[in-house]
Amino acid sequence: MSTKRKRVNLSAGQKREICEMKERDPCIQNVELAQKYNVGKSTITDILKESERWLTITESQENVKKFCGPKWPQLEDTLGLWVDNALNTKQDIDGNILKMKASYFAEQFSIEDFHHSEGWLGGFKKWHGLRQFKKQGEAESAPSAKSIERDRLALQQFLTTYNPEDIWNGDETGLFWKMEPSRVLARNSLSGHKKEKSRVTIFCATNATDETQEKLDSIDVKFLPPNTTTKLQPCDAGIIHSFKCHYKRLFLQNWINAYDDMQDGIVEELADYTIYDALQNAAEAWSMVTSQTISNCWKKTGILPQSDEFEELSDDNDSVLSDSFDIEINELEVLISQFPKSDLNAYEYLHIEDEIPEGGLTDHEIVDTIRNANREEENVVDEIELTHIMEKISPTEVEKAIDKTI
Repeated sequence: MSTKRKRVNLSAGQKREICEMKERDPCIQNVELAQKYNVGKSTITDILKESERWLTITESQENVKKFCGPKWPQLEDTLGLWVDNALNTKQDIDGNILKMKASYFAEQFSIEDFHHSEGWLGGFKKWHGLRQFKKQGEAESAPSAKSIERDRLALQQFLTTYNPEDIWNGDETGLFWKMEPSRVLARNSLSGHKKEKSRVTIFCATNATDETQEKLDSIDVKFLPPNTTTKLQPCDAGIIHSFKCHYKRLFLQNWINAYDDMQDGIVEELADYTIYDALQNAAEAWSMVTSQTISNCWKKTGILPQSDEFEELSDDNDSVLSDSFDIEINELEVLISQFPKSDLNAYEYLHIEDEIPEGGLTDHEIVDTIRNANREEENVVDEIELTHIMEKISPTEVEKAIDKTI
């Protein structure tokens, strides 16, 4: 008589090990894993079906043998998806933001008894393995003025061995190359949960003298200290700002001209604005960034070695730089006022790329995603319940049925 196997409750860590072993060696048999962990073959099968879940188990959950499901699973699934989306798009998250978002999602699902207590927050963070909410690559805090000045002097010292025309700065920036000045259009551009196809990454680079350079034989790359780009990087000091002003002004002017031509009967419909058109306008916009603006932005950072040619930007020159930016913004504002259904001002339109992270989902899209997933699960259950399961029929019963038919 065979002895009955003692019931074994595997921990979350052991279930993760099983999934990892199967992932490393797909040829390993489930029965081998069952023998190794002294459980039934069906238990291994069930674990592997949920491998995606067990492979994400955190260190703090390894010894847990029984998971109590959340009181509001739909809410927690939605908030979990929101957290993943926020971290992927490098947004700041803290406990208060989590509570606020949880309350919002509770309203969307008509959950009336939800209370975002500290106990609930701690449980949610533990289940999702969230120990800290910090954007990747971000330092503990912004550098102090003293630290910035120390880094500035270090850069000056590093650059003393180079001629101004050999000193370059480059930085990338996102650009919605055919986005009109409308919040509605900005939101719709991310619908469908796909990467925004009308967003491109532009890399802007210029030397300290804004002179055309021949092909460089060698390059010495120096990375700026973390969290100092807004203070020490010329491109962030206004060069990219000026480029975007010119690009978006060209885009709007082209659109308005095309619209006027259609109204006047010169053309029947608006022509598509293509990526080729965008590249042409981007090249023209870059050529419109003045040498004076570039020079003033380099001076504003104060990273160049002191010389007669490159003195630090005086208050007067700083005022000139601000005035030139104001002129560019005002020109953009005039064009936006001529645009139908515009609800963004020039500053908002200029910085819309910072407002909408690349590839991010809106809260509405996240809620819809969870609702649709739950709807699909309900449909599967309905199909299973409605499927007629035929009982086994004995040979004798088959013969009787045939006789009746005849």
